Amino acid sequence: MCRNRVVQVRLTERQYERFILRKDNEGYKTISQFVRDLMLKDDMAMLKLVQEIHKRIVVEKNGKN
Repeated sequence: MCRNRVVQVRLTERQYERFILRKDNEGYKTISQFVRDLMLKDDMAMLKLVQEIHKRIVVEKNGKN
């Protein structure tokens, strides 16, 4: 997927230091990947929940046949 959009955010020096510290502590090499993962984390959690619900429905349906 082509990444061609740029997002700019202003932070205080303290916010930036905390941001970089968290990025480093979580093992990210780039700010971009860290931000993308933070933004998509909730989406992935929701996807896993939907998949689990679907799996349970299929198992229950197959058990009744």
